[in-house]
Amino acid sequence: KFVMSLKDEDENSDQYKYDLLSALSTDMPASDCLVSLFWSALTNYRHDTVLRPFPSQYILTDGTKDVDGLRAVFKDLPLLSKIHKQPDSVDNQVLKLLHWITHNKTFSLHSKPVSEFSYIENQTPGSSHSTKPHAIFELKYTPEKEQKWQELSKNHGSFLAYHGTRVENFHCIAHIGLLSHMNKTGLFGEGTYLSTDLGVCMNFSPSANIWINSLLPPLCSMVAVCEVVDHPEIRSRVQVGGEPSLNQKIPERYFVVTNDQLLRLKYILVFAQERARPRLSHHWMYRHKWTILVVIYISLLLLIGLWKSRYVSKLFYQYTRKHLTI
Repeated sequence: KFVMSLKDEDENSDQYKYDLLSALSTDMPASDCLVSLFWSALTNYRHDTVLRPFPSQYILTDGTKDVDGLRAVFKDLPLLSKIHKQPDSVDNQVLKLLHWITHNKTFSLHSKPVSEFSYIENQTPGSSHSTKPHAIFELKYTPEKEQKWQELSKNHGSFLAYHGTRVENFHCIAHIGLLSHMNKTGLFGEGTYLSTDLGVCMNFSPSANIWINSLLPPLCSMVAVCEVVDHPEIRSRVQVGGEPSLNQKIPERYFVVTNDQLLRLKYILVFAQERARPRLSHHWMYRHKWTILVVIYISLLLLIGLWKSRYVSKLFYQYTRKHLTI
């Protein structure tokens, strides 16, 4: 039995290598993006929430998630180009984890040329943000999920809209979807907030550091492009008579989706952010500002004390009589 288990393990290892080499040869940027999204969730302090799904091989028998063990294995993950060239030089645990990250049963990620952004812009005209993304990735779903979506949207049609969020949320969003109950309740009630104005959503997509070995920019932000069923349940501003309803208070080009089945992630836009120029924080005076303030404060106390001293007052009086007397 022990010999058979070793044989099965070797076969699985060979299968992982074959699958990984195939994926890296076909679309290395897409695999790299998936790894970067996983890293952002893994290293975030909210990992218990954003790292969903979690690799089952790192869940202990009592149900506890071995986050430290997972981080230790991920730490040994080299450049994907190195794995592509020298797969045998990488530990099997690392290969198994990488296989889990890049292969799932619900969708596949594909890198797209930046020119694809023109199509997205045409679907969302009048955006207040004109900067083109550094990279674009498209999600393609399994035939079963795609068929279900087409049946859901065929009677109402669909449209594209943007959703701004933090980078560490994209691992969960890509695998599980946008869940309205996980969003903070906004001004217009519970739901997932979207807009056809990219500029609006960029305000909710702060820049973040990316996995050090990634092909993506070291500092970037991401915006989700969602496909939304144009269903009556979607809350947006409507022009009707009578008293203003809750929907009428929603700004133009805003949409609030409370039914998670009516939207899905279609594209991920990656925007490169320039690192800020070195600030005053690197200057000696700034680093020791509290010490300098204390020294100044003590110096002022000494001056005040000396000023009130009789000896100093006498010297000052003698000096003024000698030099200022006409």
